[in-house]
Amino acid sequence: MAGDEVVHAKPAPEPYLTAAARLGVNPARCVVLEDSPAGIASGEAAGCAVVAVPSVAGVQVGERSRRLVVPSLVGVTVGQLQGLVSR
Repeated sequence: MAGDEVVHAKPAPEPYLTAAARLGVNPARCVVLEDSPAGIASGEAAGCAVVAVPSVAGVQVGERSRRLVVPSLVGVTVGQLQGLVSR
């Protein structure tokens, strides 16, 4: 899904809500991978769990109940993703 397919782009939840609706899934059962504060906010506002991989030096992103912050996706496990969704 591209940004021009929604009226309200990130950090609004519309991109993730639209994607989940098109897939026929509940956003609460989705995990999004994001690298920016706007993307993280968008995913969380949609009710998704978020794996944050900050890409901008100096940007601090803290962990939350349904947010995992990692320096890289290397080593992220399916079990961790399942754990985020079940919280």
